Amino acid sequence: MTITEHFRQAFFLLLPCTMLAPASGQSITAEAPVRTVTLHLAPGASVPISPTLYGINYDWNAIPSTMTDQFARAMHVTAEVHTVRYPGGWNAEHYDWLNNTEQQWKHYSPIPGAPPAQILHNFSGVTFITPSSSAITNPDMDERVATISEALVKKYGDRVKVWEIGNEWFLQRGARHNPQILQQNIERYAKLLNVVVPRMKRASPGVHIYVVAEWNNKNDTRRLRRLTDPGVWAQIEGIAIHPYCGTTTDESSCTTLQQRIADVRSATGKQNIYASEW
Repeated sequence: MTITEHFRQAFFLLLPCTMLAPASGQSITAEAPVRTVTLHLAPGASVPISPTLYGINYDWNAIPSTMTDQFARAMHVTAEVHTVRYPGGWNAEHYDWLNNTEQQWKHYSPIPGAPPAQILHNFSGVTFITPSSSAITNPDMDERVATISEALVKKYGDRVKVWEIGNEWFLQRGARHNPQILQQNIERYAKLLNVVVPRMKRASPGVHIYVVAEWNNKNDTRRLRRLTDPGVWAQIEGIAIHPYCGTTTDESSCTTLQQRIADVRSATGKQNIYASEW
């Protein structure tokens, strides 16, 4: 069985309470050469995979729309993938849902990836990520971001049940290296949640909303919960984390993942954990 090198880089695994996804790979262009890799599978040693627990992080800028149907077939046949996270990680902060384009950023691609309808056509399970960065940068943008998110839920809420609000507020605006900015980001993300969550729920009460937590710091996670209105927090189904299990750094060891999930549950009061592995 063969699969292109581009496709091979796009796998993630979603385990019970745990979604695993790779970092954005090298962007694919229509002119890029396709290198074929031969995979030897041992089906006798396998077990059935639940379609609700196994999927991919679809990076909008990595797979052109002209290749998405082929990509989907490869994912279904090779990996039994049925679920995708769209438009994928940081792409969600730069994606224009109306025009199927993206803003200029370091992974900008002039060749469009798949629009939502194409993803929904190819995969039975889809989770959508709404934007947050403009509100983290400028709190006056809360209402605008809420309007965008509400419109998306109205349009896709009957088919998309799981929604993740923003991507890694704790890394935005250089927060990783500046504790003061990190605390500002917590405040701004909580402020956004207070506006956007009720709007999304009113648009479609049946959607499941996941908010992003900083998995390395229980105190910051508790503070996010305290800053969010209790009535709003009650409308949130679960917590999204990106623990980076299996990387070379000690703090990202798989051996600590179970404790991290326990800490997040304790700090947030939420049992549902949506963990993406890059």
